[in-house]
Amino acid sequence: MEQTINDRINTIMEREMLSQAAFAEKLEINRATLNHILRGRNNPGVQIIEKLISSFPKYNVEWIISGKGEILKTPYLQPDLFQIEPSEEEQGVSNESFSMKLLEITQKFSNLSESVQNLSATIKEEQNANKKSERRISKIYVYYSDNSFEVFTSTDAQ
Repeated sequence: MEQTINDRINTIMEREMLSQAAFAEKLEINRATLNHILRGRNNPGVQIIEKLISSFPKYNVEWIISGKGEILKTPYLQPDLFQIEPSEEEQGVSNESFSMKLLEITQKFSNLSESVQNLSATIKEEQNANKKSERRISKIYVYYSDNSFEVFTSTDAQ
């Protein structure tokens, strides 16, 4: 079974040994929001994913968003005297392509989220329509001006 983004967030929380309250505080989000995400009631929005990435930079962004790749980024090695460091231009290109990929994935995620919401709304409408068609009159009370009343009960009442 493939992990959802909610499961991956829970994995990060467990690996960091943080309670829900401490994790929400670190991300600077409401505890209830985090609770809804972890329980699968809501999916995290772009802002929450961005906060997660910036708060926990050691985790692989691709894994956080899509579940692909390694959980942790490859360890960053301090260059020694004989290593050549990449230039700022080379780093900028990789950051730019990363930003484009992140944007592409978040757009797909939001489109999927909209589809789920539309489907959920359709299901609720159908359920409400079914409930209304099942309703029947079971009793009618008639009150008269002399303070008397009559009760009429349907023979179909269950």
